[in-house]
Amino acid sequence: MSDCLSLISVLVEELGVYIVSFDRPGYGESDPDPKRTVKSLALDIEELTDQLNLRPKFYVAGFSMGGQVIWLCLKYIPHRLARAALISPAVNYWWRNLPTKLTKEAYSQVLPHDK
Repeated sequence: MSDCLSLISVLVEELGVYIVSFDRPGYGESDPDPKRTVKSLALDIEELTDQLNLRPKFYVAGFSMGGQVIWLCLKYIPHRLARAALISPAVNYWWRNLPTKLTKEAYSQVLPHDK
């Protein structure tokens, strides 16, 4: 495993990749923001990449509940994204803006005891 991590570290350095993680307002070690909206979270990500002088387009990836953040980026700042990835996203099949066809198909595959 340590050989794999060493290889990844070398590759990340050679490619000039930056991996940035942040706490949403009120989570982790960040202060809550009572004025926060779903749109402002996506705009915060855009501002963070600007403050870090990252390229005009950047990649985003979300794991589990981070999938919601990626949906927000896709909705509010798609012009800034090079690519987006959802990794094992948590899904609420009743979220309003999920595509109906996709939700019905995915929900039909959930085992009955998990519904």
